[in-house]
Amino acid sequence: MKDFSFRMYQLEDKQSIYELWRTHFRPELIDKRKEIFSWIAERNPYLMGKATYHVVFKGKKLLAYYGRIPTRFVVKGEVMDTYFCHDVLVHPRFWGKGIADKLVKNA
Repeated sequence: MKDFSFRMYQLEDKQSIYELWRTHFRPELIDKRKEIFSWIAERNPYLMGKATYHVVFKGKKLLAYYGRIPTRFVVKGEVMDTYFCHDVLVHPRFWGKGIADKLVKNA
């Protein structure tokens, strides 16, 4: 995995995410996913200035991503900023190589 780059999502990664979806989802689902993704990554009121996705690239090709939805809980009167984890997606050609495992462990 030395050729792989693990980092936080950046706005310019958006098109690469859309391309990865095409390897997993029917075309009619992608428009709805774009709307949801945009809200999670750009408009969620609990973003706290942090990226919500971790991504893995090999060169300029996105191989995988791991999503987190920022949210806020109040537990016994204490406000806690936290995340719901969702969407671990790996390009099918890279399944079985331990990418998802490393991605989640390093998130």
